[in-house]
Amino acid sequence: MGLNGIDISSWQEDLVVSAMGTCDFVIVKATGGKGYSNECFRRHADETLASGKLLGCYHYARDRGYEGSAEAEADHFISAFKPYVGKAIPFLDWEADALDLGPSWAKKWLDRVRDKTGVTPGIYTSKSVLFSYDWSSVAKTYPLWVAQYPNYEETGFLSEPWTD
Repeated sequence: MGLNGIDISSWQEDLVVSAMGTCDFVIVKATGGKGYSNECFRRHADETLASGKLLGCYHYARDRGYEGSAEAEADHFISAFKPYVGKAIPFLDWEADALDLGPSWAKKWLDRVRDKTGVTPGIYTSKSVLFSYDWSSVAKTYPLWVAQYPNYEETGFLSEPWTD
């Protein structure tokens, strides 16, 4: 069974989650780096839960201007995520400036979030990043969510995606 979902941030500030009829889950940006907090996070997360949709919360690693150690960034995320422990799945968004840090930095963040919350987070990245690094140390414990976006048209779940 496939689920349809979206990830959102402050760029979708005006989005009304309850109006998303074909959407089964929403993954909301909570934080970035060691100091950025999405001002729409709580509203979007609460609307997602109130509408009966599944909730995920993500942290954008190494958000420009807020860069920190894996532990500092995880702690910042945990402070925002705490009210949703047991209600949502945490994710690490791994792209842009984070890529040069490699999987070991990502694993430190994931380990810290799991150790402090008791919830196993996942990691979100693109197909090219997935194939550019050895993720075996991460994939043993943490689920990988690999983005595939052909364009901005809604496709729904595809059992045979348009790429490998």
